[in-house]
Amino acid sequence: MKKKKGITIIASEQTYRNLSPFKTIEQLNEAVRHYREQFCDQLNKTQLSVLDVLKCHSAKYTGVSFLTKASIGKLVDKSRATVIRVCKHLEELGVIKQYDMKRSSDMQQTACAIVIQPIIERVQEQTKIDNATQEAAEMQHQKTLHKTTNNNKVIRKESVTNKPIPMPKFIPSEFAELASQYYNDTKTVFELWGKVRLAYIHSKIDQPLGELTTVAVAAFRESVAAIKLRELRKGSSLDSLRGYLYGTMRKMLFNRALDIKAGKCNLFKLFGDVLKSEINS
Repeated sequence: MKKKKGITIIASEQTYRNLSPFKTIEQLNEAVRHYREQFCDQLNKTQLSVLDVLKCHSAKYTGVSFLTKASIGKLVDKSRATVIRVCKHLEELGVIKQYDMKRSSDMQQTACAIVIQPIIERVQEQTKIDNATQEAAEMQHQKTLHKTTNNNKVIRKESVTNKPIPMPKFIPSEFAELASQYYNDTKTVFELWGKVRLAYIHSKIDQPLGELTTVAVAAFRESVAAIKLRELRKGSSLDSLRGYLYGTMRKMLFNRALDIKAGKCNLFKLFGDVLKSEINS
């Protein structure tokens, strides 16, 4: 059985200043907005509420909060145990980092410091891949995926290599496999999925993003088809694809929301008609 490591960090103003990863409140707010969008399909309401509490109580030492789990629980109306689980999940995603602290007066444990992580650390962690693989992917991307005809770049599906590329776990495999057939590098597929998530956030549809993979795949196919048919006249293929994918996904989600709403209305109307007929009889 491994012996638990002792707490070595002493809670003090200097410690909190040293742990602060942001220079301004604006940088902190930007990081939190980024994480809310990036993990919109992996964070529930309670987890988002805890993240907001941490942000609001990280102003003195920008990005650093030293609220106790019990205090956070009272602010979000949840138990201490729930807050502990939430913080563990946020830490696993790379959104926060927790540091155990002890008091200088009696050297006993006190509330840990919870530090919201800057964006750059998370992006580097998610897109980190083997250098040789990345270089090969970029060379392949430049040589085969973008071909120029009459100064108009078009997308061509290539099957030069069947070697899978590293991919963040939160990107559905169906979408990743399809997109990697056109852009065989992690960064580009990550950016394309980001457009899907952004469209989902702006649509405000009442359905988890994880259940909308088929819609995302259909939107990607339609976007590629549109560019191949030269319906887009401005920008390079990748730039056009990103913009068109966002617009197509939003349109499809909007139509889906209307269909769901119409289905509910028809159900209520049917129920009302049945109830009315029973009353009249």
